[in-house]
Amino acid sequence: MATRGCRYVNYLGDGDSKGFQKVKEANVYGDNVHIEKLECCGHVQKRMGFRLRKKCKEMKGKKLSDGKSLSGRGRLTDGEINKLQRYYGMAIRRHAGSKNPIDMKRDIWAIYFHKLSTDNNPQHGLCPPGKDSWCKFRKAEAVGGSYEHKNSLPEAVLEEIKPIFRDLSDSALLTKCLHGHTQNPNESFNNCIWVRIPKTVFVCLNTLKVVC
Repeated sequence: MATRGCRYVNYLGDGDSKGFQKVKEANVYGDNVHIEKLECCGHVQKRMGFRLRKKCKEMKGKKLSDGKSLSGRGRLTDGEINKLQRYYGMAIRRHAGSKNPIDMKRDIWAIYFHKLSTDNNPQHGLCPPGKDSWCKFRKAEAVGGSYEHKNSLPEAVLEEIKPIFRDLSDSALLTKCLHGHTQNPNESFNNCIWVRIPKTVFVCLNTLKVVC
């Protein structure tokens, strides 16, 4: 800071990063400078899949309000979880650079109600309108066509996973994702180092100096 006239005031890392706590404790800039913790969008996206799979394990052998299990054919399968995780990540990245998480939150809940929609009860109010919409119902609506709901999830399933959507659409969490970046470049750099000097192989001091 003294020689370059700049400060690092944003820390990008995954949710369980211990490095951020060490940076805070070091207090390198004094008490008057606040270092903000930003979330890695890739790690936040993975939380959706992790939480849904954990819920499936917790509900194994149990019945929902419709008398059926949470997972299984036509319900919350691994394939369906992968889709929800991917759509969740897209909703986050779609609004990268925004100043407010409101649009991001809206798109996340659009996923929920999109999957809840049926021919008798379409609920696409949060889906983006227009012929270029990712929502096929709204796209068909824009061009005067018809749409048949084939990939909806049962209401009982969505009611069970609603708390997960609520947690992962929290404004405090989404605000930390507005930058739209991941820490993958850092991990790729670390991987390059460990490939050359793996912990399980002895290397000479000169090799260690070159890599580090």
